[in-house]
Amino acid sequence: MNTPNYFWFFVLSGISLIVFTLAIIKHKEKKRLVQTYFFISGLAYIVDYFILIIFQGYDYKPNLIKTFWFDSTLGSIVSQGLAIPTAASVIAAFHYPFVMIILTTISFIGIEELFIKFELYDHHWWRTWITFLLLPICFYLAKFWYEKLKNPTRVVRYITMYLTISVYSNTLQFLLIVVFSTHLYSAGWFSDPYRNTLALNALIIFLFMFLITFVVMFQFKWYWIAGVLFFKWLLDDFLVKKELLFLAENWNLFYFSILHLITIVLFRFIYVKWFTNIPKHYNQIYR
Repeated sequence: MNTPNYFWFFVLSGISLIVFTLAIIKHKEKKRLVQTYFFISGLAYIVDYFILIIFQGYDYKPNLIKTFWFDSTLGSIVSQGLAIPTAASVIAAFHYPFVMIILTTISFIGIEELFIKFELYDHHWWRTWITFLLLPICFYLAKFWYEKLKNPTRVVRYITMYLTISVYSNTLQFLLIVVFSTHLYSAGWFSDPYRNTLALNALIIFLFMFLITFVVMFQFKWYWIAGVLFFKWLLDDFLVKKELLFLAENWNLFYFSILHLITIVLFRFIYVKWFTNIPKHYNQIYR
């Protein structure tokens, strides 16, 4: 295959972005469409954290980054962060029926097999039939969540915001590590140091975002924000002293605090924009 591997990942990304952009233009309830997209993307990030990083069920091969694990994760972002969430959110927003779900699933199966054939993607213990079973579940879950977002309870809002912030933070941290080489983790879980970095970095983000989301939604006060930032600084400082976190010479813990502060302010703004028109009786935890 003479065409570089990354070309086909760019094609898949481009198609996904075009479809999602057209869906936003055409659809009346744009916020619910975007919220559903990030809900599925966040779930996909969590699922791929275990399947790809922890248990290595498969590998992606865009061949755009020299480091194998970073390159494979980039391929995962294209698949789990763009292609699948786009399909799922569009299916949910436009109320596509079972036939369209099956046709979309078959299309993804075809892409998966082609990627395997042209060595863009490899299976280890993962099999295509697992994809065939899970994708319809993913699409129906998107439809379910899309309906829940019509009049969301606190739980629905919290989960949606948590997954949205997790997608943003994981993607941002990945770019910091790959593009700017800001930091590395040394968990000792795997023989490959870059796999260790991805595993511990993502785990910390997934856990810390529970607290960030709580502050964004319920305690957007300066002393809560200061407390959360100080707690994260203490945690990172502990990891540095234990030689589990290594910082580049041009990077320090203060920069992490600035990024977390920006995240809190940014997503408070998004939260207000997304959920300001919620009826009062939906402010209870359960309806």
